[in-house]
Amino acid sequence: MLRLIPAPLHRAALRIAYRLRIVWWRWRRPLLDASCVVPVDPHGRVLLIRLSYGSGEWSFPTGGVDRGE
Repeated sequence: MLRLIPAPLHRAALRIAYRLRIVWWRWRRPLLDASCVVPVDPHGRVLLIRLSYGSGEWSFPTGGVDRGE
């Protein structure tokens, strides 16, 4: 492979770029919001849904919230 810069300088640049990427991610990481609903009818029954992925267990209806919602 063609080497344009010496290996030690290349490794140092990669380390610096990695650290900058981590700092950038921590500063600009997306904020995740979620919601959970516990619907109850007049008879006191609770609505549950069966998850279609993973273990297929029963759970309350949940979901993510987009920015501006």
